[in-house]
Amino acid sequence: MLAYQWENLFIACHFCQEKGDDFDEKLLKPDDIAYEFERYFTFNFRTFDIEVRQDDAISQEDKERAMITLEMYKLNYTDRSKARKRTFKQYYNTLEANRNTDDFSYRYIFLDDKQ
Repeated sequence: MLAYQWENLFIACHFCQEKGDDFDEKLLKPDDIAYEFERYFTFNFRTFDIEVRQDDAISQEDKERAMITLEMYKLNYTDRSKARKRTFKQYYNTLEANRNTDDFSYRYIFLDDKQ
């Protein structure tokens, strides 16, 4: 049973744990050394959703992997997007102008600013 193998143990939030035994070989693993959020996704500041990249920089295979990951982990369900928005507003409003984005839970949304 994979549930108890060390390499299958991840710290996960309540929502991610709900995926249960669902698994797909194409599922993205954010702890993989080669994983880069911006390779697969973009962040929509209007909706606070994570979206699959649609430009020419992403292959069809990577688009499929990103979509599987979004769906399996329910990353854009209403409460998830609302939580991102609430956390972002709290972070943005409470810290001084020279904020350290490494301290922010959703720091991946700032990747476009660093490029």
